[in-house]
Amino acid sequence: MVVGEEGLLRELREAGLDAHHAAEAMPAAPAAVVVGMDRAFSYKALSAAQNAIRDGALYVATNNDATFPPPMGSCPGPAPWWRR
Repeated sequence: MVVGEEGLLRELREAGLDAHHAAEAMPAAPAAVVVGMDRAFSYKALSAAQNAIRDGALYVATNNDATFPPPMGSCPGPAPWWRR
């Protein structure tokens, strides 16, 4: 399961993994939740990822940045969203 953008999905698929965005229907319970930058982030994706992690999926952050520095200021980064 991925909370991230198309580039992250593509990389995981090219590595041979069956990667699906968290907002999509999952074909099976995910073994892992991989989190990266997702500018289309939604509560639907958050809920799916949270439930998968709660059910035992491995949580993988693509980096440990708590914030992302865009030109207009600061916004949340991927790392702190679901820390255990």
